[in-house]
Amino acid sequence: MKRKFLLAIMLLTTGSMFAQPKSVGTPRLLIDYETGLMSPKWSPDGSKIAVTGANFHGIWVANTDGSSMKCITTDDGAGYKMAWNADSKTILGRTNVIKNKRVFHELKTYNATTGENKILVSATRNLNGTALWNGENVKFSESKQTISLKKNLTRSNANFDAYEKMVTNPFEATKQIASLNQYSNQPVINPAKSLDGKKIAFQIPGKGVFACNIDGTNVKSFGNGSYASWLPDNKHILVSVTTDNGEVFTSSELHIINVETGNRSLLFSQKGFIPLKPAMSPKGNEIAFEHNGKIYLLDVNY
Repeated sequence: MKRKFLLAIMLLTTGSMFAQPKSVGTPRLLIDYETGLMSPKWSPDGSKIAVTGANFHGIWVANTDGSSMKCITTDDGAGYKMAWNADSKTILGRTNVIKNKRVFHELKTYNATTGENKILVSATRNLNGTALWNGENVKFSESKQTISLKKNLTRSNANFDAYEKMVTNPFEATKQIASLNQYSNQPVINPAKSLDGKKIAFQIPGKGVFACNIDGTNVKSFGNGSYASWLPDNKHILVSVTTDNGEVFTSSELHIINVETGNRSLLFSQKGFIPLKPAMSPKGNEIAFEHNGKIYLLDVNY
């Protein structure tokens, strides 16, 4: 009986060990461009990566081996919080338009292959946050409405869950979500929804990284971390933990956090690399990140 019990413990321990992701080897260069690149975003099907340039200028799309990179737009600001549609064919972006020395925003979609674009909202100063996909529709903060892309851009009323509030109106989200009222004088930044759509990871400036249910309940704080990216098991998040000298980043590590237990482990730390804005692939086997104006890939196994 005792032997069976010990064997069961060993099997459980071994299983948890195999479930723990580990980095493999040295990061390899994926994409390099003369003006610098940042903020990699995997397409939902894992076949492509979208990146933006310095100050979020333009959008480039490449295969996940770095081949066939193409600039699909040179619009200023288009890469800020750009979002893939679930079909992995279209990207949503918010551009900057200067008129009479004032900044306006347009809401546009871009075909990830051809670059063909469609203006959903003309230049306005009323887009407080960023927009997001809602199936074939697009939600944005203005009037809390949606735009139907297949009905000549007609509008309909829409309810916003906690994630949508964080994205579309980050400076009001802590006031609108009861569980975050204690942080009501601060914005929510970099929200990320789990692949099963049931959880959210996010940051509050100066407070670190958090996670909660999609309805805003069960908020948990995990300390230092930024740019959370979910693993496919919907239980772990990847975050970067950075240090700086007040002007530039001086170091960065990649950590894995179990949002159910709070356990944290070091995934990657290597001299010569300062990984920023990490993005876990949909399959969970690769991490894309920016370093020194270039995009790298890091292999992961379990």
